Amino acid sequence: YYTRHIDSVAAALSSDETVDAAAATIASAYVGCVLESGAVAAALAGAMSGASDLDAMKQDCDDRYLALCNAALERCAARAPDPLALVGFLGAAASIAQHVVLGRVDRAEADRFLGALLVASVN
Repeated sequence: YYTRHIDSVAAALSSDETVDAAAATIASAYVGCVLESGAVAAALAGAMSGASDLDAMKQDCDDRYLALCNAALERCAARAPDPLALVGFLGAAASIAQHVVLGRVDRAEADRFLGALLVASVN
């Protein structure tokens, strides 16, 4: 599932020509993936946390998503994104997306905030 999601995000990013557009696509796609996965998937992942196979799969997905973010932003920006800012985005996105799932944060607000984090990573 996650591999297909990353591939679909890559396809969507191929038409983005500005940092703002790429950041909006990346942010919205991350939150969308968590929403599509649902609360049950999050609970299962939490229950299985520490299982080496699951941890390795999650790390692979995170690494692929970070590489995708880096490539898309670097293509549109004057400079490469700060690697630590991208890792920070990933952590923030995971937490904020869970708040969207729980109804504590509005989806559009989450997308805007996460997009702004990504834009800041190249400014």
